[in-house]
Amino acid sequence: MGLRYVGLNYESRGWTVSYRGLELQFADQGIDLIITKTQQIKYMQCKYTDGVRRFGKQRIETMLYEASTYLSKQYKGKRLNFAFVVPSIEKTLTDRMKAHFLSKNTTQDKVVLELIEIPMELPLYSH
Repeated sequence: MGLRYVGLNYESRGWTVSYRGLELQFADQGIDLIITKTQQIKYMQCKYTDGVRRFGKQRIETMLYEASTYLSKQYKGKRLNFAFVVPSIEKTLTDRMKAHFLSKNTTQDKVVLELIEIPMELPLYSH
């Protein structure tokens, strides 16, 4: 599963990872992982797809809406960090949709949005 892969990636770099998406599944409110390191906290949504179907405006808006419910409860006067994690930004978002996602940084002041690319390299098995 993609979010486990991303979590292990961050754990290997010294982050503490809460696997919210695995623990709560569909009740995760759009937050798959919460990672912490010293004073840093990042809330993450992981989408590991085959790269054939790209995210359109509606999927982006739905993802942000779902996450905003949870994030609004965490807000304590300091901007929060929300990352959209994908295996390939180029295969997941057109340039226009990437700009649309990142444009939300100028329309709200409580959350900093970030796109993170973590390629998923699957082990090869031989028979």
